[in-house]
Amino acid sequence: TTIHFSVATAGQVKIELFDVLGRSNAIITDSYFEPGQHQIQYDASLLSSGTYFYHMIAKYKAGMQIYSQTHKMMFES
Repeated sequence: TTIHFSVATAGQVKIELFDVLGRSNAIITDSYFEPGQHQIQYDASLLSSGTYFYHMIAKYKAGMQIYSQTHKMMFES
């Protein structure tokens, strides 16, 4: 699975995967990214088929500004 995202300002980006019950299944990344388009590869082969959500939090300027978004994704095994 490939997750595409962009960041407007350099900063720390955390992407976490949750099941439909809100349980965390994985932290896909928790890294510093420069501005621009990015993509992350995630091996979902160990997950059961179903609906999941990934939540992205980006912190800029020493953690002062925060951008957050959640997206739904479906896996089939």
